[in-house]
Amino acid sequence: MAKKESRRAARQAALQPKKPMDPRLRRLRRALLQGLLLSGIYLLLVRLVLKSEGRALWQDIFWTIIFFLFYTAFIYFWEQFLERRRAKKQQQSDLKR
Repeated sequence: MAKKESRRAARQAALQPKKPMDPRLRRLRRALLQGLLLSGIYLLLVRLVLKSEGRALWQDIFWTIIFFLFYTAFIYFWEQFLERRRAKKQQQSDLKR
């Protein structure tokens, strides 16, 4: 009987919803991931496709880091804007009902 109970407890623990993540952390994580991915693509594109004899590796890495910081900040604030807009629309929709 103890084996059944332990399995049931394990199943119920797995089915319980995870602790909700803070929207700011979720936004930041998404922005960092997208920024990292796109800056990596940018670096590969610049090093492999747009080869230049006069450009050093440190210059490409420098511009990749700037691109990463810019894009990450842009995506973070864009996601924040979209969430606020959705919340405002939802609130207006609830008031009309």
